[in-house]
Amino acid sequence: MHLKKFALISTLLLSLAPFALHAQEAKEVKETADTKESKEAEEPKAQEVKAPKELVLNKQQLEGYSKSYKTPEVACLRKFLNTYADARKKISPAEEKAAAVLDGMKIDKTVLKGKFMVYQYANIIGGGKGVSIVSQDHPEVILDFWVYKIDDKACEVRDLLVQPDNRNIENFKIMYRNYLHHKTLFM
Repeated sequence: MHLKKFALISTLLLSLAPFALHAQEAKEVKETADTKESKEAEEPKAQEVKAPKELVLNKQQLEGYSKSYKTPEVACLRKFLNTYADARKKISPAEEKAAAVLDGMKIDKTVLKGKFMVYQYANIIGGGKGVSIVSQDHPEVILDFWVYKIDDKACEVRDLLVQPDNRNIENFKIMYRNYLHHKTLFM
């Protein structure tokens, strides 16, 4: 008798299980939809706050920034890009590592021969400078080089670092508008 009751209750529970599961899924879908609607209502506020502002340097800041274009490291980098684009085989053995990375990136040679904005210029712990450059005509192309100064005038491009680019390109174009197409500040 107990066995029959147990079998009947088990059968009943098993037959109701899909409905209970469906009700739970429906509840979860509704909660997800409600959460999504509330997040969507909040999103315009977040977008308004994060609207990009154009970067404007004062006279002193602009003078400091423009000095990076006159450094031996930036001049060396420009020479490296020209040599790579014109005659890849003439790249020095010391600069081969950076050239090999550039090979893998398959960037059009006309882009490499074009104008670049110096985006970052900083000391590297291992010596030399980290020079990040952005193509003026193709701001989606950002290259992060390690340029090592051997003596007062000689430098070598030791490496090209490949990193994920998380920039919002449209915001970047707005923020750096004055410098992406500057008439005198380019390399």
